[in-house]
Amino acid sequence: MTKKTKDRSVLEGGRAGQLARAQSLYREKKKEDGFQRLQEWLPEAASSRLKYLCDATGLTKREALVRLISAADVDKIEIGRSEK
Repeated sequence: MTKKTKDRSVLEGGRAGQLARAQSLYREKKKEDGFQRLQEWLPEAASSRLKYLCDATGLTKREALVRLISAADVDKIEIGRSEK
């Protein structure tokens, strides 16, 4: 490793560390504000429909999902609840 390559590696590591700290602070702030992180894999068709709905309404994915969940919760839409 040359000095130039080593210097670049140190600088990039420093930037990566800054980004990691910023992301950690952002996530902690969101937790404090009452949010929970959701990370799920969707089938391509469902993801495409969500994108279409967002584009058509101007909502973010988060806003659209919150509205869909709220609508299902007050029985405005049926999501196939199973009998218990």
